Amino acid sequence: MRLNGPVVTLALAAAFMCTGATAARGQGSIDAAMGLYASAAYDEALTMLDGLPVESADPTARVSIDHYRMLCLLALGRTADAEAVIASLLDVHPTYRINEAETSPRVMKVFREARRRALPGVARRRYEQARALYTAGNFTGAATEFAVVRALLADADLAAADPGLTDLGQLAAGFEDLSRAEVAAATRRAAEAAAAAAAAEQTRQAERAEAARLAALPPPAPPPPPEPADGIYTADSDGVTAPVPLRQDLRRWLGPMPPPPAGTPLGLVSFVIDETGAVTGVEVLASVSGFYDAVLRDSLKDWRYQPATKAGRPVKFRRILQVLSR
Repeated sequence: MRLNGPVVTLALAAAFMCTGATAARGQGSIDAAMGLYASAAYDEALTMLDGLPVESADPTARVSIDHYRMLCLLALGRTADAEAVIASLLDVHPTYRINEAETSPRVMKVFREARRRALPGVARRRYEQARALYTAGNFTGAATEFAVVRALLADADLAAADPGLTDLGQLAAGFEDLSRAEVAAATRRAAEAAAAAAAAEQTRQAERAEAARLAALPPPAPPPPPEPADGIYTADSDGVTAPVPLRQDLRRWLGPMPPPPAGTPLGLVSFVIDETGAVTGVEVLASVSGFYDAVLRDSLKDWRYQPATKAGRPVKFRRILQVLSR
């Protein structure tokens, strides 16, 4: 016989003839039923086959079960029942055939006639199943089913049985092409999505690596303090070395009053020490005597300093100083 295309000989059945009908009865399997059939115990073989779980059997086993049920029924003269089994078998396995070289002419004739009658209905049902799969978006399954329909419609027995199925073949071919195009498009979209996902993951990995690299770097040095708008630094300026006094003499006290005791405030002054250490821009912020303000200004003009520096470069520096008598 032929199971889904490949030819399988019936020589296997002969191997069970020597086992005896009694031993075969106890096995309850396809092999046991084949042994019973080979020993001409058709009723017992059919009973055993009818008791096997056809629905849960694998496709090859199911074909074997129905094949031997057909043979047993024909051997018992139950041709109509055998034809029903053939129709059921073709509904599940529409490409099923019997090897003519291993089958009696009587069995072969029954099978051919039953197959010719069943195939048009099988082809239409399989076409409707394919259309349902296509409508549901199962394009892979639809393409497979439409290919089965086309293979059926190419069968000479089917063409002879129902010439009107030509249009169905054209529809099946068209839908098969559409299904395969959808499968190809879905495959392409899946590949593009996978490539995009891989690229996105690479980007995320690169971003994580860069973040880890930046996190491992030492913190950046603080920015240098801004330069003063007027170019004059003060004691609050960062990175500036204050000027060092070289000469800070006060002129003698002049006027009708006696010189004040040492430590007496003579005034609060603001002045700028330039890059050469000379004093400029003297301003009296708090005056003790209008008369002595002029003395302070004249005295500060003679003061000298080692200039303030920043990064080793002389800079202007503003001092605010409370002048005390000595």
